[in-house]
Amino acid sequence: MSCARKSLALLALVPLLGGCAGLYFRDAGPPPPATEYRLERWPYNEYWTGIVFNGRKIGFSHLSIEAADTPGEYLIRSQTALRFRFLTLDKTVNLVSEDRVGPDLALRRFAYNYHLDGNALKIAGRVDAGRLAADIGAGAERQPQDLALAGPVYPTSAINLYPLRHGLTLGQRHAYTVYDGETQQLAEVTQEVLGYEYSELFEGAAFKLRTTVYGHEVTTWINLEGQPVLEIGLGGVFIAGLESESQAKRSLAAAALNKQETLLDFSLVRTDVPIEQPRRATALRLALEGMDPNTAPPSDAWQRCERAGETFTCDIGARAGAPAALPPAERERHLRATLTVPTAHPDIAHLAREIAAIAPSPRARVEAIIEWVQQNIRREAVDVFTAL
Repeated sequence: MSCARKSLALLALVPLLGGCAGLYFRDAGPPPPATEYRLERWPYNEYWTGIVFNGRKIGFSHLSIEAADTPGEYLIRSQTALRFRFLTLDKTVNLVSEDRVGPDLALRRFAYNYHLDGNALKIAGRVDAGRLAADIGAGAERQPQDLALAGPVYPTSAINLYPLRHGLTLGQRHAYTVYDGETQQLAEVTQEVLGYEYSELFEGAAFKLRTTVYGHEVTTWINLEGQPVLEIGLGGVFIAGLESESQAKRSLAAAALNKQETLLDFSLVRTDVPIEQPRRATALRLALEGMDPNTAPPSDAWQRCERAGETFTCDIGARAGAPAALPPAERERHLRATLTVPTAHPDIAHLAREIAAIAPSPRARVEAIIEWVQQNIRREAVDVFTAL
């Protein structure tokens, strides 16, 4: 059985492993000497992975590497295609990126095309002289972006390539910055090589890496050919496994036939007792069990969470006094117009003034706008890139 076939045959079992996941991995002994891969002689040209979310196949990803038409540059192409059900609707996601990088994987130019439920977002830009400049467009709306850089920045498509470029050795740590096209932000990435293991879920031995981005951890096993044979995130809810091209594309076709509520089943939180008249509730006490003890729920003026043993108890509700007013600079940052929330656009600004014209106070203006949204915006689980 090939590595790809063996991996995907067992992918559906991984969400069920829970705390017993360690039983499926064992130490492979001393790893071979580290090899620092170079883009001019990378061990593969492309790979495909099938993607499982919450125990169901929802799509695939594809990555390819080749020399670009400019000497000294390399082109990394990646695509992620997903399809799943949410609130009875078919959700489609297609993310395509082209990153031009130098021999060190540092980003030079990029072009991203993202499609969610038929809505498109296009981003194009370059890195030059310590700055990242991009043009971001959704429909007829466009927004320029200019970011100052403290050092090299890398594309997210290079996250599984970066440790290979520096040679895989046990205990090795990396910290670097990536430009995330999906959020149009710079993000800090940390990586550590944790072990060298065998598993029933893939053939041969592979290096085990832990990658942290935005506080989320993903564990990846990379084989001696540099391929990510298995990737697990969200505690086993998200899984990607190496496949052939035909297998990967079949997983997207299978997702189109799946009528189960993939995302709703994952996000649904059930209580042990019904909450009577929830819209009239003014306070709520929750006991949360099974959380990472190092990741406490946040506390503020409206929510207070305390740990007792292995349980977090959170009291939520209005408390005496209101939160302190934000400093002007912080307030301006939160209220700044963006492509997603274009508050300065004439159509939106005019509508907001019209809705809140007779409201006597800031709170009343907020309530008036919320009421307008309740009465005029259809409740459909359709993703868009801009409020317009």
